[in-house]
Amino acid sequence: MYEKIKLTLKGFLIGITETMPGVSGGTMALILGIYKQLISTISNFDLQAMEYLVKLEKNKFLQKINFSFILPLILGMVLGVYLFSFVILFLLENYPHILKACFSGLMLGSLVFGAIKPKSRDNNFFAGFLLSLAIILLYGTSSIELNDPSYLYIFFTGFIAVCALILPGISGSFILLLLGTYALIIKAVNDLNMLILSTFILGCVVGLITFVRVVRSMYEKNENALIGFFSGLVLLSIPLLWKVDPWVFIVPISDIGIYLGFLLGLLSMLVLKKLNF
Repeated sequence: MYEKIKLTLKGFLIGITETMPGVSGGTMALILGIYKQLISTISNFDLQAMEYLVKLEKNKFLQKINFSFILPLILGMVLGVYLFSFVILFLLENYPHILKACFSGLMLGSLVFGAIKPKSRDNNFFAGFLLSLAIILLYGTSSIELNDPSYLYIFFTGFIAVCALILPGISGSFILLLLGTYALIIKAVNDLNMLILSTFILGCVVGLITFVRVVRSMYEKNENALIGFFSGLVLLSIPLLWKVDPWVFIVPISDIGIYLGFLLGLLSMLVLKKLNF
């Protein structure tokens, strides 16, 4: 029972994170130590799982999808998004710098206090770290906006955006901005343009099914390089929270709230570690 409550609370924290623009739920899952298990669980939604479901083999299906893990996690995420979305929106509108500082401290604390920890800092670890640097540099380049992209390109952006959501430190909305389809997708949601939305969602589904298997395979073959890659994404994505334009970052260092928020984030990470969370 304690483990299920703990999983629900972790899902709750991930849900809160998902309401924060510029911060991915994958980052929080990594910080809380469940990222690897989450990726493994998602990758279990395969043809065999569907076969169990069609044949109504309930126990085999639930065991295959790791139901005891995924249910409390999803429940916590839904509660986190529902209960804290208005709080996050209020903070973003009234105290955005304090909120960003808190998340910055939390992400830095995950590296300082060992929540994201490699087996050893070898060449594979640093190779992964340098690769993340290259991606963040690309991530910070000027975004484009396409007026009339093809449906194949819309499918492609869905594929890439959902992959970004899986990677810690990268926000899917930023990827859509980078690929030039953010405004198009937002307009499609508002107008209920089902042709565009269905194409985009199909890309997301295919990307999710494909990419989680890639990440799972990397964990099995070279975990150290993957942790180096993730460490770089988390560390180097902190400045992206403060980005207002490509390569323009504004941090109001004269605001005392910035330091209080940053300290709160660091202390929160320390408390989570002490509680073995």
